[in-house]
Amino acid sequence: TDGYGNRYLTVTEPAYTHYPSMGLKVRAANPRGSKHMLQQTAATYMYKVSAGYSPEKLALAGASVQTWSNEVPVLDEGTQPDVWRKHASWSFTGDNGVVMDGDGFYPMSSLPAAFNAWNKNDPPPAGWQKNGAITLYDVHSHALEATDINDHYAATKMSSDQTQVFATASNASYDQFAYSGAEDKAIAGIYGGGAGQGDAEEDDTQAHTGRKSLKVTGSSKKAFLYTLTMEAGKGYHVSVWTNSLSGKLYYRINGDLKPPVGYNSENRADFWYLLSADIPPAAAGSTLEIWC
Repeated sequence: TDGYGNRYLTVTEPAYTHYPSMGLKVRAANPRGSKHMLQQTAATYMYKVSAGYSPEKLALAGASVQTWSNEVPVLDEGTQPDVWRKHASWSFTGDNGVVMDGDGFYPMSSLPAAFNAWNKNDPPPAGWQKNGAITLYDVHSHALEATDINDHYAATKMSSDQTQVFATASNASYDQFAYSGAEDKAIAGIYGGGAGQGDAEEDDTQAHTGRKSLKVTGSSKKAFLYTLTMEAGKGYHVSVWTNSLSGKLYYRINGDLKPPVGYNSENRADFWYLLSADIPPAAAGSTLEIWC
């Protein structure tokens, strides 16, 4: 009850009631396929109810839904059909044309059809607002990429062993940004943040921060390589620290090499110099290559 004597009833729907494969393993028709995920919730409804031992639902005070999926992409794995993870979150918004009751709650007589977008590609149901969705995981179920209410992306880059968060971006999808300090282990020449080691050597005698850097000897060699497919109307910012006055930052679009960015005396910290470039938008699908 609240301070005015109103009574409320909260109804929680377990996820396995909508996703049978998440249900009870004991006595299941296919025990190997049942995950016994009994505490995970899928929906929560709060109702204003009448007094008494058999309360009647008078109005809906609020509702939320958490969908689950075994089809959300997993980094370097595609999908994992045997693993269920959170997918999208929803809130009940109702119909703006419906008149609320005296307490500002949604009358039971005007409720739309029950929520039915339980699967990953189902169309959005009337009266519900999608707040966001997780669009990429790693094998340890860390969320690496997600969209918000406006379908804007945010993403996280982790160490190569997926134990530490290295960088986050609130305006980019997973493949649209990269980071490396050459601190973690490069796997197949790629650091956890997505940048490649290239021809450079790891050097533990020089470091801007941390304990290591990449050493490049010779103008033909490359370090901190990253390649991405450009999105329509989007520009990109790239930067790298160097302790050499001859250090350069390079990029090319569809094979067209742009003028390199060199030393700027205003952007320095002790004997380290920050090289930065703002890359203008190009046609969607263009290939952007970056290195130093």
